[in-house]
Amino acid sequence: MPELVQLTAVSKRYPPGERVLDQVCAQLDEGEFVWLTGPSGSGKSTLLRLIAGIERPSHGQLHVNGRDITALPPQDMPFYRRHLGLIFQDPMLLMDRSVAANVQLSLDIRGGLNPADKARRVASALRRVGLEGRGESHPAHLSGGEAARVAIARALVAGPRLVLADEPTGNLDPALARDILDLFRQINARGVSLIVASHDESLIATHPARRWVIRERRIVVERPGAPEQPGAVGPP
Repeated sequence: MPELVQLTAVSKRYPPGERVLDQVCAQLDEGEFVWLTGPSGSGKSTLLRLIAGIERPSHGQLHVNGRDITALPPQDMPFYRRHLGLIFQDPMLLMDRSVAANVQLSLDIRGGLNPADKARRVASALRRVGLEGRGESHPAHLSGGEAARVAIARALVAGPRLVLADEPTGNLDPALARDILDLFRQINARGVSLIVASHDESLIATHPARRWVIRERRIVVERPGAPEQPGAVGPP
């Protein structure tokens, strides 16, 4: 399969010199599901923000769909993010808008669609996450699992090629977490690539897939049933 994401010697440092990621190398193939794991504070969220273009690496190259996003000017970043779906541990729903309006927000930012097309896409996204008919509901009336599904619908509504999920089940009980994982499996089966950060080993065990494990600021690649492979080589 062709590569969708390629990280080459990516490093991230914060002032006054704190190293979070150091000489990281990894690749994600088109249509692949990858778990991103590592201890709390190891740099999982930082790595996802780099791929999303929210932050820039201190060194190295980060190619997405063949394009080095580290070279993109700031004004081009919104266009790049049109092809991404971003999901966080906190659904971050707007409490003054309906469920449908929260999902539609991604389309409003993207632009270029008339109201009828937006409504059709929102209804389709809600149906895919099992919330058909809940578009007029208020976020305050949703359960934790339903709020998480709205966030997923918002990430999917614009038809992304790549979904980045940062601990999306961290606040959910095990049964709801498995439901969300089932949704991710369905998304992946449609050809969407996913990088899902999680520390829940029991959940990860139910869906064996390649792992990017962050250890000592670098990525070690683990394949189901195979020995670990260093994802980066660099100075300590």
